[in-house]
Amino acid sequence: MTEPQDTDLPAALSPGEPPLRAAAVVLAAGFSSRMGSLKPLLPLGAATALERVVGSLREAGIRDIVVVTGHQAESVTPLIERLGAMRAHNAGYEAGMFSSVRTGVAALPADMAAFFVLPVDCPLVTPQALRSVLDRFAAGDAEVVYPTCLGRRGHPPLLSARYAAPLLAADPGGNLQAFLATKGGREAEADVRDLTVLLDMDTPEAYQALAHFAGALDAARDRAAGGSGTEPSLTADDALFLLAAAETPRNVVRHCRTAAAVGEAVAEALKAHLPALDVDLVRAGCLLHDIARLLPHHARLAAEILADLGLPRLAQVVGEHMVIDPALPKGPGITEAELVYLADKTVTEGEVVGLAERQARTIRKMRPDAQTAGHIGERIAEARTIAGKVSAVLGRPVDDLLAEVRLPPEAVPATMRVYLVRHARPEGPEGRRFHGQADSILGGPGEQQAHTLAGRLMGLTGGACFDAIYSSDLARARRTAEIVSGDCGGRVHAEPWLREIDAGLWEGLTWDEARALTPAEHAAREADLVGTPFPGGESFKDLRDRVVPGFEALLADALSAGHRRVLIVGHKGVNRVLLAHVQGLPLADVFAIEQDYCAVTLLKVERTGDGVGGRGRITVRGC
Repeated sequence: MTEPQDTDLPAALSPGEPPLRAAAVVLAAGFSSRMGSLKPLLPLGAATALERVVGSLREAGIRDIVVVTGHQAESVTPLIERLGAMRAHNAGYEAGMFSSVRTGVAALPADMAAFFVLPVDCPLVTPQALRSVLDRFAAGDAEVVYPTCLGRRGHPPLLSARYAAPLLAADPGGNLQAFLATKGGREAEADVRDLTVLLDMDTPEAYQALAHFAGALDAARDRAAGGSGTEPSLTADDALFLLAAAETPRNVVRHCRTAAAVGEAVAEALKAHLPALDVDLVRAGCLLHDIARLLPHHARLAAEILADLGLPRLAQVVGEHMVIDPALPKGPGITEAELVYLADKTVTEGEVVGLAERQARTIRKMRPDAQTAGHIGERIAEARTIAGKVSAVLGRPVDDLLAEVRLPPEAVPATMRVYLVRHARPEGPEGRRFHGQADSILGGPGEQQAHTLAGRLMGLTGGACFDAIYSSDLARARRTAEIVSGDCGGRVHAEPWLREIDAGLWEGLTWDEARALTPAEHAAREADLVGTPFPGGESFKDLRDRVVPGFEALLADALSAGHRRVLIVGHKGVNRVLLAHVQGLPLADVFAIEQDYCAVTLLKVERTGDGVGGRGRITVRGC
């Protein structure tokens, strides 16, 4: 086969005709050893895997399709002939997939401009996705185009015909990705917004999930083609299959599972009053509403992806989980989209918290400007309106129903280790002085002490990075955290609630200087070190009331985010109060808790599945 020259685009295209002469190599030669059955012949709905692949290529306008056979070729050949595709047998298929790529390329027509390479393992790729890749290649600025969805590359890549001759000359024991990397050709990506480019079936379990999902898609498309207004809802397994295919982060999946538990519980309670309500649609919408969470405009993107799959009702429900369409009529009825919206707003990651707490945590986490905070308030207000309608129908407060929601085991995070550390020694005069909220810096010796601390922490974690680092926003603690972050990894979050106790007028003074300056206040504190505040400052009771709620919220958020290792850099007084709280000690015992500079205390945090409303109970203990 000779290497073709550049191919000019035709002046006009007929409907359905691709923008260039393209071919396809379908890889169907493998052993299917893990599957136990030949992949090309596996049923997926009403068609086999090979029939689906060839059918999509045909519908995309690809005329020249070469199916490469190998293992049990005699079983696959009759189907290839019936489909009208070309067959190319790879006698050396044992050498691996790349040898089959070369066999298929050798059988392609010489006058093509480009060719797809599509394993039969990826049988649900749609004609629309293929056409998007062809259109991107036709722009003429790339030699390889990859389809992408949710920021991930999928199948099949489209290669310029210029690669044909080099492929035939390559080592058959190589692989396509490495081959393309050595050629240094111009690459491009086509954002097809089509999850089918990410779906494959490498294992029996993956095949079973894919087959079930294919059946759901077939049912949806058949009903759409027949003009039916009904749309089958995806099952929970189908939705989780899509989340896995999209490699949705586990903390996002946990949030979706928890929202689904809430949405399903509310929908089931309403079903007796609103028989037309689709509980399955609510559950699927809750499970999939954040499938594109890490990308901009994620609600709209998720809706477009689901619509492209032929699931317009589900797309509409998911697309409105951030903002309810103001064009929709506002009536006394309750829609599936409203229930997904409400469920999302009552859940923070994997915890059911209610609307007020969700708003407070979102603002605390985002630290938004006034405009963004206003948008958050508007969304919570919309959720309150929906909750009011639900309460009116049920004759009971929504919060009572939320308290009864039982979370699935998968929504309950595992344990987390928290490393509680006092900052390194700051610069300043020696001696016993009150160091409160003055913003002292570390200096050279303190910085070296922080680096030593980082090395110690690396030993304690086995070299693993921290998922997150929280520190007081005072310079001596923040700088300690930054040094540990630089050496160990982990993003630093500076938290004002972690500041040291406010020493007021006594800041920077020695004990004798404080006694001489304010003798009456000094005597009062000596009589009650816990309850009496510093003049113009805080008491240890005040400190406890400030830091304990922040600590508990931090633990809940970190668990919900799926964190396993968290570092907290605090101060002597702060850490003493937290450790007394964790150990259940009276506040008067804080002064017996040692906290030298760079002292490390390891805590084990876990959320159990019991507790009020099944939301889980957080326990903390020393390790």
